[in-house]
Amino acid sequence: HANRTIVTPTNEAAQFMNDFLLTRIPGELKIYRSSDTVDNAALYSIKFINKLTPSGFPPHIHTFKLKKKRCIMLLRNLDATNGHCNGTHYIIVGSILLIPRIPHVSQEMEFSFTFTCRQFPVKPAFALTCNKAQGQTFEQIGIYLSTQFFSRGQLYVALSRV
Repeated sequence: HANRTIVTPTNEAAQFMNDFLLTRIPGELKIYRSSDTVDNAALYSIKFINKLTPSGFPPHIHTFKLKKKRCIMLLRNLDATNGHCNGTHYIIVGSILLIPRIPHVSQEMEFSFTFTCRQFPVKPAFALTCNKAQGQTFEQIGIYLSTQFFSRGQLYVALSRV
């Protein structure tokens, strides 16, 4: 349901909950793999690139899993006039919304080479970090505390989203 979420303190906890909840949804699993390129392909294989998750990249950059009824969140502004903006929630129902694959380019200062991953600008959204939930309002929330919040401000955000 797009009007409810689980709020967590960390990306790891949100990813754990999203992966777990995906297994609870009946139906066919579809996997969308990124289209990757690397500047010096002779030295770095795509298999090696697929093991990397640079800072700023979504954790599912190389493989994104979808099922009908999965809640996702848009990570880029695609069509603001029609409400398709960063942070918008969707439930996969079978309707068609054209979402282009967006290139994510690594920074040379993090690695000694540059590579690009093209993937859909969406992320699983059954569970979100309190930072990503900030500024949004939900009808219902749950709080998953695998670890403590980093600050009182995070707890305030988590408790004030309803």
